[in-house]
Amino acid sequence: MNEPLTTLKTRRSIRRYRPEQVRPETLDTILEAGTYAPSGMGKQSAVMVVVQKPDTIALLSRLNAEIQGRPGTDPFYGAPTVVVVLADGENYNWMRDGALVMGNLMNAASCVGFGHWGNHAYLLQYVSRQNPGFFMNNELSHLYNLASVFSERLDTPQALLLAGESYRSIYEMLSNQTPSGRNGKKGFTDYSQAYPRLGIPVSLVSCDDTGAMQLAIMRQMDYRTRIAQAAFGARWKPEDDRLPEADGHVDGNPLVIAVDMDLRRLERVCRDACQQGRREILVAALEGQMSGLLLDQFPRRAPVRALRINTQVLAAAFGENFSAGDPWPNEPLRWKGGLIHV
Repeated sequence: MNEPLTTLKTRRSIRRYRPEQVRPETLDTILEAGTYAPSGMGKQSAVMVVVQKPDTIALLSRLNAEIQGRPGTDPFYGAPTVVVVLADGENYNWMRDGALVMGNLMNAASCVGFGHWGNHAYLLQYVSRQNPGFFMNNELSHLYNLASVFSERLDTPQALLLAGESYRSIYEMLSNQTPSGRNGKKGFTDYSQAYPRLGIPVSLVSCDDTGAMQLAIMRQMDYRTRIAQAAFGARWKPEDDRLPEADGHVDGNPLVIAVDMDLRRLERVCRDACQQGRREILVAALEGQMSGLLLDQFPRRAPVRALRINTQVLAAAFGENFSAGDPWPNEPLRWKGGLIHV
């Protein structure tokens, strides 16, 4: 199936939005698609107006709700950007022209990634002594089947999220070489046995405020590239020919944006950099990730320089209003199959 038909079949409406604004270049791409919508007799009567001022959006939302007969509701569902489509009422086809423009806008937004969580399809598992493993083959097959719905359009890569009460508690479970009583029975595999064998990226997520911020970052498109650009500017180069798994290099030193807590990738980059005799390895992560685990896990003798990703870098990468969303619940979610709170 070709890409436009896949978009038309898989686009869905979204009724919950993040607070940060759309990047200008992304918004321009969506608006450009609107200008190519068909119009009756080629008159191009429709006009698009982008609204991003909160007070104006609130006024439009109130008027829209009253017209719909639903006063007090928000028809825009908190969206930080609203595109108002206007058309000349004296034109016989004004309503059709406007509707066609809106259709193009929605499909273009879907094409550029709106309605999707970052760049990956994730399988979530909660790791604890009560939940030492999972039915690996069955659950990975389930992940593949779900991800394949979007593969023709987004070529969706897959990854595993291992959540737990803390980064250290997850890592201790993964490092435990004593099999549980269920390991190997009826397809059940301990996380410690599966971790070194999995062929997809694996990220650790702590069920606290640091983990909530980590997930908020990971749901941004190209988050590692955007953080590197914001932190280092022109000093950052996007590719390191000798270390393809690194996030480019800064002044010749390989860089790893480790905010997703993919420890296996970090270990491979550090190992290869040491073998190449690289002078320094830059590793950037959140403060809670550094103190919670990473500072104790860097390979010995690796010339690692730890860098903390601060709020200024996140604001430059994702917008001034970027945040983790609602505060994390007081108690972490411990039951298997529970939802990560973002």
